[in-house]
Amino acid sequence: MNRQERSPDDTQVAREEVKPVHNWKPISLRLPFLQFMLLATISTIIILQSLLYKSQTQGGILFAPSIDELSLSVTFGYRYAPTVIAVIYGFLWSWIDHDTKRMEPYFQLCSPGGASAEEILLLQYPLDFIAFVPFRAARRKHWSVFSAASASIIVSWTLVPLQAAIFATENQTHAQVLVLLPGFTYAVEALLVLIALCNMSVIHFSVTRKCNFQSDPSAIISHMSATSEDAELLALFDDLINRPSEDLHTALMGSVFSMNNDGKLELQSAPTLNHSSGQKAKQTLQSDKGHPPELQWYSGVLFLAIQLACIAVLGFLFHQARAGSGLPLPSISRFMRQILQNCIPVTLSACLESVWVLLTRHLCELQTSTELRRGKVTSMKSVNPAYMSLPPQLAIFEALRAGHFMLSLLAFVATLASVLTVISSRLFFEHTVRLDIETMLRPLLSLPFRDLNETAPNSKSSKQSGSTQDEFHIALYNAMDLSGLPSWTDPDRFYFPITFTENTQSNVDYTVTTDYFGASLGCHEFSNHTMRDFEDEIGNPARQLEFNIAQLDGSIAVCSIPSPTEAPKNVSGSSSLELAAVAEGSDFCRQNVVAGWWRGYALDQEVEVTNKTLMLCNPMLVTGSAQVNISSTGRVQRPKVLSSVNGSLPEYFTTHPSDLILQAHHYIIDKSGIWHNDNSSSDWLNRLMAETFVDNRFLDPNLPPPTFSQAVTIFCAMYNKLLAIFLAHNKDLLFTPSGPTNPLLPVVQHSFETRIFLSTSAFIIAQIILGIYAFTTIFLYIRRPWWNTPHPPTSIASTIALLAASHAVKEPLNTSNEDP
Repeated sequence: MNRQERSPDDTQVAREEVKPVHNWKPISLRLPFLQFMLLATISTIIILQSLLYKSQTQGGILFAPSIDELSLSVTFGYRYAPTVIAVIYGFLWSWIDHDTKRMEPYFQLCSPGGASAEEILLLQYPLDFIAFVPFRAARRKHWSVFSAASASIIVSWTLVPLQAAIFATENQTHAQVLVLLPGFTYAVEALLVLIALCNMSVIHFSVTRKCNFQSDPSAIISHMSATSEDAELLALFDDLINRPSEDLHTALMGSVFSMNNDGKLELQSAPTLNHSSGQKAKQTLQSDKGHPPELQWYSGVLFLAIQLACIAVLGFLFHQARAGSGLPLPSISRFMRQILQNCIPVTLSACLESVWVLLTRHLCELQTSTELRRGKVTSMKSVNPAYMSLPPQLAIFEALRAGHFMLSLLAFVATLASVLTVISSRLFFEHTVRLDIETMLRPLLSLPFRDLNETAPNSKSSKQSGSTQDEFHIALYNAMDLSGLPSWTDPDRFYFPITFTENTQSNVDYTVTTDYFGASLGCHEFSNHTMRDFEDEIGNPARQLEFNIAQLDGSIAVCSIPSPTEAPKNVSGSSSLELAAVAEGSDFCRQNVVAGWWRGYALDQEVEVTNKTLMLCNPMLVTGSAQVNISSTGRVQRPKVLSSVNGSLPEYFTTHPSDLILQAHHYIIDKSGIWHNDNSSSDWLNRLMAETFVDNRFLDPNLPPPTFSQAVTIFCAMYNKLLAIFLAHNKDLLFTPSGPTNPLLPVVQHSFETRIFLSTSAFIIAQIILGIYAFTTIFLYIRRPWWNTPHPPTSIASTIALLAASHAVKEPLNTSNEDP
């Protein structure tokens, strides 16, 4: 080499005096930064485990009557904040990964004795697709790159998607509960443990490996500085500039390079160059424009097709969800649904982000060489920008400052890719909606009523007395909220039931127009009565209250009810008596009900009546049609009466409508009643009224009896409820089963199902970003960079080969060759 002669000792002393030794490292590979990442990883594991413990022991971590009642901050906290944090965490790891890859050749150069060209100058880790790097690094035993790349892949492609599925809302006893799903939580914690191990590995190599860098070696100007004083080295690479990529590798195989304390590249052993490939280089130059595979047109077409497919699929799903009340659940498994709704969209977004990052890195690497190819440019636009020393998302500022607008656009899109990843985590959500399906179903029963005298319960005729008390028990349990009313029954009516399909789910109900039966009770207060004492059939003294009722033909019917005369021995003082009884006498009498409330003073079993309220009620059957919403179990909701008819209704009976009233009275009217001096009722009907309406004025002996206006509404409501229960409880005996000849009825089936929807705001943002993707892809591949060398400057060797023949590199040599 033709350079100014100095002894080795003098040269070493001069270097130590003029240029002090530094140990420069990127921020992301410095110990405080790596320790912060390790602390963040371990803290996240602890936080997740604490939240999981709370979720499992307390049934959730957030509670609200409805998911819509959660505040905006809380909603953002569980929907988006975890993904935002994971994306930021992933960005920091990609920064570490990027710096580890680009610095690996320089650390190899600084190792004792240097390293072979294939270990250093030919490496292009930053431009390799992220999935391939760990395998290539493991093959070369570059464990720092292996650890950082593995951690980056785990975060981007598994951790971020899985954490998006950790939180889920569940409905427990009508309350929305936010829980942590254990399967996803444990998976994320396991991944964080692997990341922590990778983190410690990177820390180890960052601390133990030393390289005396004085500044960032990634810029072209740094490469110029590292080679400008070595004519033999420049001559070697100057000869390689016109060789194709495969010859560049072949020519340098076996050579060894190192870097001294001044940051200068030194050739330790040179290979024997094969000059016979010059013609091949010229042919390659004419046929190959030097685009890497990622920038070839077929890669652009494939990438654009994927983006357009995403736009089309999202648009189709959004339209289907809007038009069809959501999308059906793909699985009953919550785990599988979280995979499909959260993990897969985030994973796809992360893959697209990885491609954009890779394209941005390619443009970062090629931008300065492209500027040099164009001719005279300022150093700010050519040799000074150190794009490869920045994460692609941060290159936007340097690119704008240098006027590299295509690069700044790609850096902006790489940043948008992170936004799309966050949006994708909550693009799909579940919501319970009502689905309406029109169908035709057959009535369960048909008219007319059966012959009651022969088919009534226990084969009792209409003139028999007694009560099974089933109806009273049903009504009492319902009043005490211990059970519901019988199916197809509400407190006023019994509705003709419809036969539902056997596979009806519990969350399905129906809207149907059907017939109903009930009662209209006409009551009036009366006092025109007499008391008659007599002896019963066995000679015991008895008393009955007699009164007259005008019949429809104008004749008078004499009717009566039994009236208790004596009080029990344990009753004294202020006392009360309640009674509801069917009038006795003719068949017409037995269609009427008398209800009375007495107050008196008991002494030695004799009672002096001080006050009373009596009313006489005549029930009439009522029928008509009603539109009812009813559950699959027959629970009536929101009935709407469409028509109402009351009267004799002979078309519904084979005998006479009064037979139904007479039969019902044996089961819903309790004739017992005794004097008492407490708040306990003396009959079933008044106990039901007290339980249903929480009103003791009917029972309290220390209060006056209820007035007619107070009693009539409550008594009529109770009578109607018992008659509806009677019809429902005995429907199989009172009605005829339907057959094939019975017409089908139109029914609207309402199934309350959990369906999948797309968030409108997230969908719009995602479509806008994907549209920007498509535009940028087309723009990039139309204006993709090209250069005049047969190999792209994507490694240290190819970059030095590009610069070796330049005057900017050789001028320092010419200066150093001049005599002092």
